[in-house]
Amino acid sequence: VDISLEVKNNSEMALYTILMVIVLLLSFVYILNMKINMFCGNLLTPLRSLVDDMQAMSCLELVHIDEDMPADSSKPIQVAEELQHLQVAFKSMRSAIRSWSKYVPACVVERLFISGTEATIGVSKCNATILFVDIDGFEDKCRGLRSQDILRLLENVFNVIGEVIQKHRGTLLEFIADEVLAVFNTPRAIAHHPLAGVRAAQDIHVEINSRSMLVKADGTEVFVRCRVGVHTSNILAGNIGSVKRMKYGLLGDGINQTARIKGLTSRYKTGTLCTEKVLLDDGGRAARFVCTRPVDVVAVKGKTDPTTVYEVLGPTLGFEWQVEAAKKHREAFKGYQSRSFEAARALFQEVNNLFQQNGLLDEPSRLLMSRCAAYVATPPPADWDGVDRLKSKNFTDSPPPSPKALNP
Repeated sequence: VDISLEVKNNSEMALYTILMVIVLLLSFVYILNMKINMFCGNLLTPLRSLVDDMQAMSCLELVHIDEDMPADSSKPIQVAEELQHLQVAFKSMRSAIRSWSKYVPACVVERLFISGTEATIGVSKCNATILFVDIDGFEDKCRGLRSQDILRLLENVFNVIGEVIQKHRGTLLEFIADEVLAVFNTPRAIAHHPLAGVRAAQDIHVEINSRSMLVKADGTEVFVRCRVGVHTSNILAGNIGSVKRMKYGLLGDGINQTARIKGLTSRYKTGTLCTEKVLLDDGGRAARFVCTRPVDVVAVKGKTDPTTVYEVLGPTLGFEWQVEAAKKHREAFKGYQSRSFEAARALFQEVNNLFQQNGLLDEPSRLLMSRCAAYVATPPPADWDGVDRLKSKNFTDSPPPSPKALNP
């Protein structure tokens, strides 16, 4: 009996010992897990967040690291001093690069990140579509406005234009007073860049015309309209400037040509003008998806080669009357160029009537109709080629000279 009791006591003691060991092991595991979680929270989680943000920054996403870091609490988390310095340094670098990307096109910054090389002076030849846009009558709009209002007006207009350019995968290069220069297909290559350029021009008008760009202190709303020129050309694009200071820019006659085309919008009272190159490049894709019509054949000041200038009316779908008007206008313009002035005048009159029936005044058909009438009365010389050789770079809203003055 005594032996059985002793065995029983020893068994109970062993069981208690085992239970105690299990409790101690569980306590150790619990404490270890707490320490590991604390370690992860204090070190690994911030490091993982930094790695994610660095990867995002290399792709120019530039995420908000502050939103990913642990929020401040009444019991601040103890983080290694070195890691704190790393976080501060990264935030400063992130802010600097984000600011830099506002001065330099983001796709240019991205290319430098990916290549891992320092920017150097150099350009390459490429085929691109250039877009110039400015505010029609900007000086008149600014008359009587405070300097703060002018800055707000420009900011609001440029914000809209910038969003439209980005939507169509273009690159906004420069702000020149109230003018914006954008390019498609460089430095980032995109498919169908002529179509992207004219569609961006259309959307700029839609967005700008649909809202007021400024509300003055007295509650008066300020509305603006834009002038857009689009041209496709072989240009030089790349880093230009000096060794210590450079920018991503464009070189070539195509840039000047685009600016001149944009200026012609005031002469013909149109919103967007493009060149024939825009409609012919890329297999004529832009001509199939966008409704256009020839406005004139011009040789801009300083140039001898003629350029056929087209007005961009809108999409080909949903605007049947515009498509019909553009078709008649092209037929009339062909007759005008072949010296069939009487027949062309009658067709231009039909085009003008179509616009009036839809509540619009149409300067291009009116201008060409008046030219046809003048040439019916006084036929042009035998060497007349239908080219309007311009003597000025800039135009106001006043009507252009009569055909007799242009072709004495």
